[in-house]
Amino acid sequence: MDAAGGWLGLGRSSEEIAEVTDALAFERIDAADRGRGQFARAATPGLWRRNLSPEEQGVVAGIIGAKLDELGYS
Repeated sequence: MDAAGGWLGLGRSSEEIAEVTDALAFERIDAADRGRGQFARAATPGLWRRNLSPEEQGVVAGIIGAKLDELGYS
């Protein structure tokens, strides 16, 4: 196992993680099984800013705002 999965404690190599990530990619989900009203709804970073009302965004910021700041998100 290498450093890619070590910190997660997954016991998987970078190659295994890449294979699973690729297999589960949003683009690979059948179009009929993704989108509005489905479990897999979107795969665009930051899309929540357009989809949530200002009030909802305030709730999100109150819950995870400090972590987002810590990780460098504006």
